[in-house]
Amino acid sequence: MMHETETAEILSSTHDGKGIASTEGKKVFVRGAIIGETVKFIRRKKRRNYDEAELIEVIRRSKDRVDPRCQFYNQCGGCSLQHLSPNSQRDLKEGVLRDNLARIGSVTPSIWLKPIFNNDDGEWNYRRRARIAVKDVEKKGRVLVGFREKFAPFVVDMNNCEILSPPVNNLIKPLSNLIESLSIRREIPQIEVAVGENDTELVFRVLIPPSDDDKVKLVSFAKQNQLRLSIQTGGMDSVKLLFAKSPDEALRYSHTKFDIINEFDSTDFIQVNGVINSLMVAQVIELLELRENHKVIDLFCGIGNFTLPVAKYVSEVIGIELLDALIKRGEHNANLNNINNVKFLCKDLNKIDNTYKNFQCDRLILDPSRNGALDVVNNIKYFNPKKIIYVSCHPGTLARDANILVTGAAMPASTVNPAIIQYRGREVKFAGERIFDPWTITIANDTKQSLRQPFEAWLDAMNNKADNSSIALNPQDYQREITVKHLDRNDEALPGGIIQLNGAFPINMSEVALQYAQNDIIEEFTVTFQYQDYEVIN
Repeated sequence: MMHETETAEILSSTHDGKGIASTEGKKVFVRGAIIGETVKFIRRKKRRNYDEAELIEVIRRSKDRVDPRCQFYNQCGGCSLQHLSPNSQRDLKEGVLRDNLARIGSVTPSIWLKPIFNNDDGEWNYRRRARIAVKDVEKKGRVLVGFREKFAPFVVDMNNCEILSPPVNNLIKPLSNLIESLSIRREIPQIEVAVGENDTELVFRVLIPPSDDDKVKLVSFAKQNQLRLSIQTGGMDSVKLLFAKSPDEALRYSHTKFDIINEFDSTDFIQVNGVINSLMVAQVIELLELRENHKVIDLFCGIGNFTLPVAKYVSEVIGIELLDALIKRGEHNANLNNINNVKFLCKDLNKIDNTYKNFQCDRLILDPSRNGALDVVNNIKYFNPKKIIYVSCHPGTLARDANILVTGAAMPASTVNPAIIQYRGREVKFAGERIFDPWTITIANDTKQSLRQPFEAWLDAMNNKADNSSIALNPQDYQREITVKHLDRNDEALPGGIIQLNGAFPINMSEVALQYAQNDIIEEFTVTFQYQDYEVIN
């Protein structure tokens, strides 16, 4: 089927460099297009609420456009912003952050920090962690190694990568030749890359174990290219080292400024950009304004990326992480650096309850995954920090969590409707009925809909959607008292800050949009309550 070429002006942009046009009332995401440009494009993927398109031609070119350095950029899905200059990339990301904070979080920062970046041509060959696809393509008669295409699951036919750290950037073609020689060439779906300051490790994911002859070839390749090489036959715990010039020496990176060395495993999470990570850690420590008597808690601490440098300045640091393997690595790194004022704990930070009541601290560091730290910010009272540093890899969840940290619900409103009395032909107004406005709260949705389901059940009790019947026949069966507290920084209710809604029940629950185009925005829904009256109870 032939796709028609269309022309449109790019009106806005996504965080990953897709230009957004609007045609016939529908958004079209054009990969590689820039705000203000007029472009020709072809729709490649049609969705209900938006379409994805391939850029064909730039008719009116933006001043911010540059020629991509990588010859495979237009096809490869490994990166998305090479058509923008470094300064324009930073402007784009800052714009997305500003938009998310305002639109999702209803937050306006009073101070904006200057962006941190590597001045030494740091936009190239920076990536020290990556997952590379492998595919034996019969039609081409060889094995392809690289990233997947932008609009298809196929592996790009490439021979180098401009963003991968040395020596992996120039090993694409040699890896292809190696895998072609193996008996399991069709049983290798991917290769994990982990680059340390001292060594580079490749982890071959295999569906069946390599033969003895395969192992000889793999070891020979590793020796020739001075690599560590591991085989992964199943989950993360199945990774086995096949060759290393120094098997007892782990991969490592350093924080030179703080005299810290962090050792890590090929499967551990680390920041992909080593230079930016060092600059970021230094900035975090500066912003924390640490004192010798401070207690600091580092949530989602990983292997101790922030934990250990911070420990140099304070009396106590507690690092908390979900994965036991990362906790053990953090403890190892503390011992490696002779740091004895750090404690690492393995706990689920998505389930914050009163077991955290003894975790109050002076400073709190948050460095969560893309999902954010919703349960932490909803229960920030258990930590009661004087300062919070939130390091985020997703502007949408950052905006959501920031909203919870700095805003709250509104006090309910009420009105006295005047009663009009006719007296000697004149209208005289007297105080009449007092009307209480509905009260609305906003709730950040969770993936299992566990926060939404109780409200669904409450509404069903009042009016069952299946047969229009009512389970709760009497008002006392569905009306509740709702207590709303306005708390200070010490988790104490402010004077006059506790109100009680009497006879409350939900009358409306808003939709949750099921739109893939909104997958970078945290789902929220509102619940509106009606009530008989309210009273201030303190």
